[in-house]
Amino acid sequence: MSERSLRRAMFFGLGGSFLAAISRLNVLDLDLFHEMALIREAFRVGFLPRTDTFSYVPTISPVVHHEWGTGLILYLVTVQLGLGAAGLMVLKYLLTAFIALGCLFFATRQGASYPVFSFLGLLGISMGLGGFTTIRAQLFTLFFTIILLFLVEEDRKGKGWALWAWLPVYLIWLNLHGGFLVGVVLLAVYISERFFMDFFAEKNFLKSLQMVKRQILFLMATCLLTLITPYGTDYFPYIWNAVTLDRTPFIPEWRPLWAINWADLLAWIFSIGLVLYCKTQKNLRQMPGLFIIAATAWVSLWHYRHLSIYAVAWMCYTPAYVENTFIWAT
Repeated sequence: MSERSLRRAMFFGLGGSFLAAISRLNVLDLDLFHEMALIREAFRVGFLPRTDTFSYVPTISPVVHHEWGTGLILYLVTVQLGLGAAGLMVLKYLLTAFIALGCLFFATRQGASYPVFSFLGLLGISMGLGGFTTIRAQLFTLFFTIILLFLVEEDRKGKGWALWAWLPVYLIWLNLHGGFLVGVVLLAVYISERFFMDFFAEKNFLKSLQMVKRQILFLMATCLLTLITPYGTDYFPYIWNAVTLDRTPFIPEWRPLWAINWADLLAWIFSIGLVLYCKTQKNLRQMPGLFIIAATAWVSLWHYRHLSIYAVAWMCYTPAYVENTFIWAT
């Protein structure tokens, strides 16, 4: 079979499987209605409300809605443009296509072949499925995670523009979903990985720190940009309370993988085992992004909600790890 025919077969088979899987998730996410109602009210009064206008009883003040930007996009698509439910589904499939093709493009740029990507694709689909409901703000977080991974790998190659491009990307992400914290953490993890690799090679703490000084400054700028929301400084105590809040007794998707179902846990274990196997075949410098995979794997183990983020990171990096290992060569 020619390379071109193989590529077509992969797109048809793997793409069809992914499309079939996400098309079953066609029940509207209930968060959507509150997000859109907030924007409808903002259009009516001329500003974004900081009190809960939908409650019959007193609530906290100010009210911060970390998904207001998602509500704006959904309201514009469905109501202002008059596209309704059809527009909602088009938006979902466009975002989904970007994420899927982004994983493919990223993996092949890292050195993965189409057969390896196809071989791992079904496992990636299985783990990531929970992030593709219709339509939740987390889909935007998966979208921006792909962009962030591209930018950090460009920065790793010495492209100076990459982290400058990250700042406006972060600003948009910040106002769409509380998942922007994923971006902050993964940027910090990437910097930690670079520092560790430099320190491992040079055995000089200060020199290694100097080599990531530029990246640290961009991380600091990223944190400062968190002020640029409609809620200003009120956003910080809100997001802290949101992060530290224990949701596990009330919301199943925030529970550990072993408390959700064994199929997802087994898929997670297999995916980790494959990465660990690749580590026995390659050194750390041949496995860029390993720290990112480790960080997303850890949080996904404790919260099913984050499994789709891990799936995206895993599908971006692992195919290139598997390439040219003994298991694939045989």
